[in-house]
Amino acid sequence: MINFGKDIILETQTVLLRPVLGSDSESLKQIAFDPDIWKFTVTLIHNEIELEQYLQTCIDARMNKERYTFAIVSK
Repeated sequence: MINFGKDIILETQTVLLRPVLGSDSESLKQIAFDPDIWKFTVTLIHNEIELEQYLQTCIDARMNKERYTFAIVSK
């Protein structure tokens, strides 16, 4: 069972896997509007408003213990 209240973090020398944060918006803007990023998901982000809504949905889902969305950060 997932502990939604705990920040689950996995890290190697080259990559960091951590919970999605609202502050991820700025860095995600660099890639989020490329349709190929969303090719294998049910989500498609077209603009900054949709990106903000997506991030808030991820955060809300974790708070509601429905889903735990991770950010993958290259070091």
